[in-house]
Amino acid sequence: MEICFLSTEKKFQIFLITCLAVWEMISMISFIIVNNLHYK
Repeated sequence: MEICFLSTEKKFQIFLITCLAVWEMISMISFIIVNNLHYK
């Protein structure tokens, strides 16, 4: 699947979903780190 052939709307949608996924991952990791620091 070539991203170049996708419409701008689809590209934007994929970009948003990727950003959301990365944000979820970062917040989950930082949450785990904070918990680990808190319980030590």
